Amino acid sequence: MKLYALYTPSHEALAKEWFLPSLGDHYDLRVARQAQNGASDDHRYGTQAFNRTTLAKVELIIQAIDDNHDDVFVFSDVDIQFFEPAREALEASIRGRDIAFQQNQLNGEINSGFFICRGNARTRRLWERVREVMRDRPEWNDQDALNHVMFRRAPAGFRNRVSEFRDAAQTRRPRHARYRDAPGLPCPDPVSKRVRCSMGVPADRVFHDRNDERN
Repeated sequence: MKLYALYTPSHEALAKEWFLPSLGDHYDLRVARQAQNGASDDHRYGTQAFNRTTLAKVELIIQAIDDNHDDVFVFSDVDIQFFEPAREALEASIRGRDIAFQQNQLNGEINSGFFICRGNARTRRLWERVREVMRDRPEWNDQDALNHVMFRRAPAGFRNRVSEFRDAAQTRRPRHARYRDAPGLPCPDPVSKRVRCSMGVPADRVFHDRNDERN
């Protein structure tokens, strides 16, 4: 199974020191390094530079769909660290569906940073619509646009699911999952952990270091 990821120099440490080593040899990796204009501070979450990078991410997702017609692939941001193989659970999560996302909030908001996707016309239309919205709304990132499309403009016949991989403290037991209000809280049977509520690489690395000591 192919796994696609994209990162900029501001996230290179996360990619090379945490994300990639935790994947093992379970995927055919397709990792792109995106050029970055300006200082890392200019690419903080919510800035237009950050949003432009997420538009490049959407372009990579569309290319991945074209490269995996009638097959499945994983897309992941690089602020994730895996504790055990997840491929079997991922394959189960997309059975009979087009895409399986993480849940980002208890209100049903979808997280765009980690998902398994089937390459077909429906998923291509979905991400084309996300790209269209982002071009019209440069103040939105990919997750803003994805949720807008999923709740208002999802392609006809689209089959998705919010998977068991939960944001922040990720667990196989959803009742124990914690979200944005409690990043990094310990939980039973963690499959992976994700950097949350950090605005730059130094904070990201501190978060990882502290969790590494605890785990």
